[in-house]
Amino acid sequence: DYRFTDTITSLREDGFTLTSEYEKFMRTQEWGCSPDGLSALQLGGPIIAALQSQAIQLDLELTNANGITLPHVVEAGDTWQQTLEFTGDMTIAGESGTASGTAQANFKALGIEHITGPAGDFDAMKIQTDILVDLAVTYEGLTVPVTYTATYTYWFVRDVGWVKATGNVKLAELSYTENIELLSYSVP
Repeated sequence: DYRFTDTITSLREDGFTLTSEYEKFMRTQEWGCSPDGLSALQLGGPIIAALQSQAIQLDLELTNANGITLPHVVEAGDTWQQTLEFTGDMTIAGESGTASGTAQANFKALGIEHITGPAGDFDAMKIQTDILVDLAVTYEGLTVPVTYTATYTYWFVRDVGWVKATGNVKLAELSYTENIELLSYSVP
């Protein structure tokens, strides 16, 4: 069990910074805003939580982004994709190396579903997300592949964000299922 708080901590004309505060660490993630919707400009959320829970620290710089994370308008049956390319540093169990790779997310809107949770009752758009993160990490001349795969289902509510998520994750020898529910929210 764990809890986290997501807060928009700074705004720009073309985006914002999302800060996720967990019990043992804090992570920021940059987002872009356009007429088409929202685009993650860094890895974040469950991916970073899974990596950091395994004592893996990432310091990655985005080199290319294609696609969108959440379109401005989503209808049942819509599909879309986002790919991030990055380079940087990765530390596993105190050993540092250089890393490069891609993160690809494929999305499908499954339709509106009524859900009830700790934060209330919502009519939410159910979206399935399949994620593949492929990294090549080089330590002292030896390159090691690191792969993260996940399938998540999110329930999004307009003007609130995601209110529920369920996911199956595989990272090296680690596999787990997680369920996340929104406990409360505040929209200024």
